[in-house]
Amino acid sequence: FSSYLNQNIKHQTGSILKPIIYSILLEEEIPEEITLKPITLNLKSGKWEPRDHLREGETAVSTKSAIQRSLNIPIISMSKDYGFDKLEKRLEEYIPSLKKPLKEYPAQLLGAIELSLKQVAGIYEKYISKVCSNSGANYVYSALKDPSVTTVSSRSKSLKGLKFFGKTGTSNNSLDNWFVYHDGKELIITWFGHLGRRKGKSFKMSGASTSYEILKGYLLTRGRRVGEFSCD
Repeated sequence: FSSYLNQNIKHQTGSILKPIIYSILLEEEIPEEITLKPITLNLKSGKWEPRDHLREGETAVSTKSAIQRSLNIPIISMSKDYGFDKLEKRLEEYIPSLKKPLKEYPAQLLGAIELSLKQVAGIYEKYISKVCSNSGANYVYSALKDPSVTTVSSRSKSLKGLKFFGKTGTSNNSLDNWFVYHDGKELIITWFGHLGRRKGKSFKMSGASTSYEILKGYLLTRGRRVGEFSCD
């Protein structure tokens, strides 16, 4: 395991960076709702638009629900309104390797960027250090600390009553699957995927069905003991 970490192997992150992005976008104001209206960006490489599997008739969603459901359209819409150049400067604090200009590579906001487990851990350590002093970071952390209402809700019945921060990530045709966990005492980054040649390969998996299940097994094996994160 330590040998693997020392190789600094990078994997596409998928949605695990969304909490970091939202924490910046929500620093100044937290809207009650975010539009789900389709958005198309005219990039130098051509037209690009984020896609979501939405519920029938949905036209808007609460900010908290957008975070918990890990939706794509809301985070791109908010980033555009916030200003891609402004967001780029803030994200560089966390991700120095960000491809620039961000306005031409917005897919990075949805996880089209490769980072190592060590880098992801470093990013989350910095984020967590701001949870008690930054309103945006605190709001996002609070929104994701109940697994019964996030993307792992259907897989969390055996952990009923436990509260911890968690975020899934799935990318590269499910060849990269992530789960980030924090409970006040432990920060755990779990990755599950394929390390060999990837051309033409794909898995019918997700961060919820792989990396989260690994983390869940760890919690159940140690007797469901979970620390409690508090700013008091």
